[in-house]
Amino acid sequence: KKLEVLDQKRSNAINIGLVHLPKPNAIKTAIMNMDSSVLSREDIEKILTGMIPTEEEIQKITELRKANNDANSNRTAETFLETMGSISELQSRLKLWVFKLDYDALESEISDPLYDLKKGMDELKRSKTFKFILSTLLSVGNFLNNTSAPGFTIDYLTKVTEVKDTVYKHTLLHHLVNLIIDQFPVSGDLYTEISSIVRCSKIDWEDVKDKLDKLESDCKSSRNHLIAINKHDPTFLNKHKISDFLTSTMKRICIVKIVYKRVFNRWVKFLLWLGYTVDEAKNINVKQFCQTLSEFALEFRTMKEKVQNARIKKQNMKERKKTRGLMIVQVGHSVRWLIG
Repeated sequence: KKLEVLDQKRSNAINIGLVHLPKPNAIKTAIMNMDSSVLSREDIEKILTGMIPTEEEIQKITELRKANNDANSNRTAETFLETMGSISELQSRLKLWVFKLDYDALESEISDPLYDLKKGMDELKRSKTFKFILSTLLSVGNFLNNTSAPGFTIDYLTKVTEVKDTVYKHTLLHHLVNLIIDQFPVSGDLYTEISSIVRCSKIDWEDVKDKLDKLESDCKSSRNHLIAINKHDPTFLNKHKISDFLTSTMKRICIVKIVYKRVFNRWVKFLLWLGYTVDEAKNINVKQFCQTLSEFALEFRTMKEKVQNARIKKQNMKERKKTRGLMIVQVGHSVRWLIG
């Protein structure tokens, strides 16, 4: 007599999940040994999120199993749940395994943006093009407003494409680019020079802090999972290896927390270097700041290419005008220009 204790919807969900999974006994062995060669990260997540048996299901399956000694051994949803139910601390094992597999990637999602922010501040400090732009824009602004302001906030960069002259209707960015090309021919491509800032402009920095807090919380939870597993399974083969892993990850998390704090302390100092007050620096949004710079740098590059192409075109027109109305006559190996 076939075991059937699940409703149709639950049974179908389990059977669909089993389509690409090994046999229940193989799954059990893989979970007990945390064998990633048998179960992939996706397989573990699939079992963890929708294929964990409830206590009620295990109880019903056990009762029916006792009442049906000749039950068949087909790979049904009930057989799978019965096998999973025989694994002590199943959920703890799976969550611990997932944390172990995900840790490096989760750490990178925090450390990589921090590295980019640190590198981006250094790039801005070293960028001569950035300094040329700021000094020129300040001079232009003071001239137009008949003032002698010592500086301006970074959000003013968003207005350079809006302000236009009254004669040719060229934007302030257009005039700025021309001045930079004429006065600072060694200036480069700001967008390329601040590539780390460009990447920082795409980061949700509040999410980075949340990820760091969650990583620490998950590590502590994983330690509790390991304690629970050892309590019910003293022969757990990987307990020493997993224990060493968790000790190592907690140390690494502590280091990441220190790096996070130091990078943001450096961020405040960087803003002070730009001329902001302490109170202003504490309230400046990292993502918005980086987005402003990134978008301006891209607009500056686009305008610079446009201006340089226009200058080349104008120079070519001048060269053509020099030979307009002349006729080429070849005499021997020499070429002469004659008036036509």
